[in-house]
Amino acid sequence: MVSHLDDADAELPLRAEIDALASAITEAGHRVRAVFFVPEFREGSWWRSYYDRSGTAGIMPDPTASLVALASADSGVTIQPSRQAIEDLFRLASTDEQERIARATRIAAAREQETPEPLAKRIEAFDAAVAAAIDGELPSSDEEIANLIASFSSPLFRDACVLPAHGRHPERQRVQLLLHLYRLAPLPERREISAVLAVGYYLLGEYLYAEIATRQVTIPTLHAAIVARNVQRAINPYAHRGSFAEYFRSTRSAVERTRTVGSESERHPRLLTLVDEAKRQIRAERDHGDRRALNDRVNRVDAVVKAWSAGWRAQSDEELAALVAAVASAPVGLAVLVPPAGLATEGSRAMLFRYLLEVSPLDYASDVAAALAFAEYAQGNFEAGRAATLAIDPPSPLSEKMRARALDPSGGDLTVIIANLARTERRNLLHGAAD
Repeated sequence: MVSHLDDADAELPLRAEIDALASAITEAGHRVRAVFFVPEFREGSWWRSYYDRSGTAGIMPDPTASLVALASADSGVTIQPSRQAIEDLFRLASTDEQERIARATRIAAAREQETPEPLAKRIEAFDAAVAAAIDGELPSSDEEIANLIASFSSPLFRDACVLPAHGRHPERQRVQLLLHLYRLAPLPERREISAVLAVGYYLLGEYLYAEIATRQVTIPTLHAAIVARNVQRAINPYAHRGSFAEYFRSTRSAVERTRTVGSESERHPRLLTLVDEAKRQIRAERDHGDRRALNDRVNRVDAVVKAWSAGWRAQSDEELAALVAAVASAPVGLAVLVPPAGLATEGSRAMLFRYLLEVSPLDYASDVAAALAFAEYAQGNFEAGRAATLAIDPPSPLSEKMRARALDPSGGDLTVIIANLARTERRNLLHGAAD
């Protein structure tokens, strides 16, 4: 809608600009249904169409009581009078409220660390809060608000809560709930919630809201950066085979399969003890600069990879623990991502990582899942790579990087960068062992 206060009977203004804008929108893959001119946005103004050459025109009814306004209100859309009114929606709660919720959030986070809840249960609680929001109720008790906010310390929860279980778009009430939590949350969680808020608005096509949401926290997340870039370029989130939106659908679909670190470690108490001890040994070797010992650990993993196709399997818990610890410890864990002599990552290396993921104590499974994700991506198995990044909650730093690659494939081939770092680490250990 173009509004202009000059003579309504004159030639429609800005026609060249409107034509250029419509062409750009069409070339970007969007459809321009209509553009109308109105001299003033008020009841009684004459409106005319830019594209109906037969001179389609009419008189504007009361904008607040029109069929369009009624239909918009019925679908949950609220038309704000100005950009400032939209920015005001993001205004934080009072200092007293924020401090009170921050205290409650710290308590909730400590409780979650002591007794981690499965990701599926936390998402179930969030969905219940969305259902209540649909019925007109946002959470009001400090404990309920804090429990929801504390869950955003998990990157997998953050991404899984964007969409409903069986939906392509977030409900508007889901975004309203996120906005409610954003206004009350302490800074670390507020940063994550603002990123999800930007994604939610973007998936709903609310580009202005999305753009404002990306600017609410000084340190941007990857999500916020992608949304800001895509909004600036008017990229449809469902374009390019829906790769951006598909990432969040995949994350939501993985909820039931995602294992929560810390909740099942006692299933293998002896193996956990052995891995802990092996990791302490690797840490001591690293601290003492014993690159010969570290290189020997890399060589042992290579030998297992080579023997895998002949049917190798661990013969003892000690052997298994040494492999898990190697994959889960720097610098060995980085070096074993790639084979020696600059070769491409082998399928047997990915199969070994998959086997270790199945038996690893959950305390270290996120590191193993990251190694598996890298191996799958390096071989071009993108679906399997993405599944591995979503296997464990919370993810490791490496699996976070691999998930970033899934979220933003246009950002360059991250696997090549990581592979180069891994080869450099291999060379350093090899040369150090030879000294």
